[in-house]
Amino acid sequence: MNFVVPAAQPAGTYRMRVRCAYATPVNSIDPCNMHGYGETEDYNVYVGITPPGVITATASNNAHFVTALN
Repeated sequence: MNFVVPAAQPAGTYRMRVRCAYATPVNSIDPCNMHGYGETEDYNVYVGITPPGVITATASNNAHFVTALN
């Protein structure tokens, strides 16, 4: 997923919610309402700072690899 962070956004940790709702028009998906079918995931977004324990995830064909600091 690609998204643009505004240039004037202060550094810090922010929360981002990503939702996919089955058979729901995109302009009616609310981040807090219930939907019959779909998925909701919450992420930390680090702007202008190095997050603790940087994690890198890559995928190739059907194999998924995750590298993390211990």
